Amino acid sequence: MNRKILYIALILVGYKSAKFTIHHFIDTDDYIHWFLADTITSIFRMLALIATFWFLHSINKKIKTEFHLHAIKPVLIFFFCSQLLLWLRNWIYDAEPLGSYFFTIMLISNLLVGFFEEFFYRGALLEVCLEKLSPWRTIFLVSFIFMLIHFDSQPLYTFPALFLFGFVQVLFRFSGASLIVMAITHAFYDIAVYNFTIPITFSNYGWSFAEVCISLCFIAYMFSRPEIRNKFGLKLKNYTYN
Repeated sequence: MNRKILYIALILVGYKSAKFTIHHFIDTDDYIHWFLADTITSIFRMLALIATFWFLHSINKKIKTEFHLHAIKPVLIFFFCSQLLLWLRNWIYDAEPLGSYFFTIMLISNLLVGFFEEFFYRGALLEVCLEKLSPWRTIFLVSFIFMLIHFDSQPLYTFPALFLFGFVQVLFRFSGASLIVMAITHAFYDIAVYNFTIPITFSNYGWSFAEVCISLCFIAYMFSRPEIRNKFGLKLKNYTYN
């Protein structure tokens, strides 16, 4: 158990240290340098993904059969609702898409982010935590770490939305959803976020609150499902009426 914790900690610390170092030495005030920094970071992101996949395969041989469509419906509905919100935001604020060159780079970068974060947080970290912790403690811990690790790239007001997004993703995983399907939807969510330029006058507070509301609705929906209630020991009581 201790070796497993040490291994996933090394993956996370190594990746975040490389990302921090790259963005520290490359001035990211303009798009050109920001893309350069992100492109270099993607190399370390790929290495972290490979290490995560190897670790997952060592503790769960079934990881190679992750491409399936079981429990895909709630994942796709959540993805659709989030995308609808983002495209509404982009339409209202006349957001302009990035050029084709930058879009290609960001597509690759976002795919790597989606796959790394799902396989690491909802894969490796989740598996290790479940060996020692209850589902309740696991889902809060994994979601909290997922939120906290974005301290260097996201403003504080987005933390509630990040925590709840991680919470929903763990629930999807508990329902049997594929990590690959979750990674793909996660990546395309990020593409809608980062591949459009938003005017300086734009305020994210209201949209972040809207994301929180969507996540809360899906948390309520997931806990209405029998497999999730059983996972957390929340069985419906049988009432008799006279």
